[in-house]
Amino acid sequence: SAGFFCDKYPLHGQFGEPDPDQSTINDFSQQFTRKKYNPTLCSANVSGKPPSNPKNTEPKWVEAELGEKNLTKGYELNEVITKSILFYEAQRAGPLGDDNRIPWRGHSTLKDGCKVKANLEGGWFDAGDHVKFALPAAFSATLLAWGILDYHPAYEAAGELENVVYSIKWELDWLMAAHPSPNVFYAQVGDGDLDHSYWGPAEKMTMKRPVYKLTTSNPGTEPTAEAAAALAAGSIIFRQIDVEYSTA
Repeated sequence: SAGFFCDKYPLHGQFGEPDPDQSTINDFSQQFTRKKYNPTLCSANVSGKPPSNPKNTEPKWVEAELGEKNLTKGYELNEVITKSILFYEAQRAGPLGDDNRIPWRGHSTLKDGCKVKANLEGGWFDAGDHVKFALPAAFSATLLAWGILDYHPAYEAAGELENVVYSIKWELDWLMAAHPSPNVFYAQVGDGDLDHSYWGPAEKMTMKRPVYKLTTSNPGTEPTAEAAAALAAGSIIFRQIDVEYSTA
């Protein structure tokens, strides 16, 4: 089954109930704007900036209703949802806006892709390091998209629907930027050995961050196929939020 993000199915909630949230999603669609890469950052002296005065504090989850807690025997699933999404927000690279909910994160990797003239500043970091790998990131975006399609009322009830949709867009933007021409896909940014020898925040990194390119003569089926899957799943979601973005 799927929810209102997929026009193949009628609008319904997680358990078949009517869904009243279409107007909320329509309003939310107005928040989506694609950020253009700023080439002047390539000549800047720094590639990141730690937060000096965070705009937001890390949020608390929306407490589940009593009926839901009875079903889960008191286990707070809304806390799990909120903290799971915050995990991905903590992995964000690139320029962070005032909507950043991780108070200890700031701008980072602003020069990623400069040497290949591609906008690779955003995307997600991998695991506990600062390398950007297309394969695991795209796989994660795909699974998150499937979860949104099937269980969006649960995200809505937890107050996290907008946040999880914007979360996958963060990575989808990077995957599209990493595919600037038909036969080119940038599958990795950063060197694992150099990165793992650095103990510090992403905002202060100064090591070299090479870009690894896939082409017809240097193929890589797995990351490119998974990127296609993530973009396809994301396209279903954004079909009813931002048609232009969905078809991009």
